[in-house]
Amino acid sequence: MQREVLRDQEEITLKEVILKSRRLIYDLLRNWIYIVIAIIIGCVAGVFYASFKHYIYTAKCTFVLEEGESQSKLRSYSGIASMMGIDAGGSSGLFQGDNIIELYKSRSMIEKTLLSRATIKGKPQLLIDRYIEANGLRKFWAEKDPAVKNIQFDTDKARFTIKHDSIITQVVNDINKNYMEVERPDKNLNIINVTVKGGDEPFVKEFNDRIVTNVNAFYVQTKTKKILDNIALLKRQTDSLRNAMSSSMRGVAAAADANPNPNPALQSLRVPSQRRQVDVQANQTIYAEAVANLEVSKMSLRNESPLIQIIDSPLYPLEKAKLSKTKAAIMGGLLAFILTTVFLVTRRFFNNILS
Repeated sequence: MQREVLRDQEEITLKEVILKSRRLIYDLLRNWIYIVIAIIIGCVAGVFYASFKHYIYTAKCTFVLEEGESQSKLRSYSGIASMMGIDAGGSSGLFQGDNIIELYKSRSMIEKTLLSRATIKGKPQLLIDRYIEANGLRKFWAEKDPAVKNIQFDTDKARFTIKHDSIITQVVNDINKNYMEVERPDKNLNIINVTVKGGDEPFVKEFNDRIVTNVNAFYVQTKTKKILDNIALLKRQTDSLRNAMSSSMRGVAAAADANPNPNPALQSLRVPSQRRQVDVQANQTIYAEAVANLEVSKMSLRNESPLIQIIDSPLYPLEKAKLSKTKAAIMGGLLAFILTTVFLVTRRFFNNILS
């Protein structure tokens, strides 16, 4: 009995859905004239939009990234290396794989690029000032926020105010969302594409060039920073050991000069010279070990350093594209159809509730 009741309820529910759908379709067909008018208006609006929209310029840089190879046997120091607490191993765990792509999207890298100076049409200009000029932001600020109308970024970063940081944050978000795209086309290859698109050709070109330079330099520097610090420490210690060895050798000579013809019967006269000779031998052994460790560190640096080779870089004139009128008309008509349909359905829904 219960199964029959449930089956009846399901049939009734399905029947109601079908009837409501038919009434909804009928209501839309009855208002077809409004839908057609909306589609025509949408197509015309799309054509006008395509007519007045500026060109979109594309700057694309392609480079290959070859990671450095860590070799464990180069990291194995003996003797003095362990005593000094020095490790020539690289920073293989710091950056791996696609992490360089995330660097391109970071605020620090984009901000550094925006605050760099480029020569545009023969005039040096900050890229963020070029962005503001190209997007007409000062005119907008004059109407909406006069306090930042004349804000300047050509100053010491330490003197930036909250307004400066707020504007930079907005520009960074806009660039990440609408301007820049960083991707690895094939996951099996180490080729990376950095694409910047925008309506201002000089800004697009200069921004692409400088962010590639900044990020790649930071990546290489960070990957090799640990080894470079170790090399600098080893170099200082090697110089110190060489000075100590030279001092010991001078001490041996001084002791020999003090007793040029020692009496063989007086062994105590030989003690100062023998003691300094032991110091010389010990310093020579330690110095040789330090020099060997320094060379191993330099070899490790060569193996750890990533290779970044530019394959293609953007050149003037940049590739430009514009939305075709046909495509804009189709998109405008489709959007108008969707919005009109949603409006008619919503209106019928509320009418049913009120009635």
